[in-house]
Amino acid sequence: MRTTCKMYRFCFYFAEPIPEIAEDGTHKTRCSCRSLKGAENFARKHAEIFGRHLNTPTKCVIEYNTTTGKKTREITF
Repeated sequence: MRTTCKMYRFCFYFAEPIPEIAEDGTHKTRCSCRSLKGAENFARKHAEIFGRHLNTPTKCVIEYNTTTGKKTREITF
C-alpha cells in the first residue's frame, strides 16, 4: 500500500506579539501530514503547547495544495 504525504503550511495568530517567536503576532510553520485531519491534530497540539508556555493563539489558518488549486482551512481556538 502506498501512502503519500502533503505539505501543510500553518499560520498561528496571537492576540499580542511574543518576543522571538511572533513579533508581529503571527507564527508560521510547515509540516507534512498524511491527511487534513492529521494536520488539524497537529495545529491543535501546537496551540495547546503554545498555551501552556506562552500565550494561546486565537486562530490557525492551514494552507495546502490540491489538484484543483490551493485551499485553506481555518481553526478558531
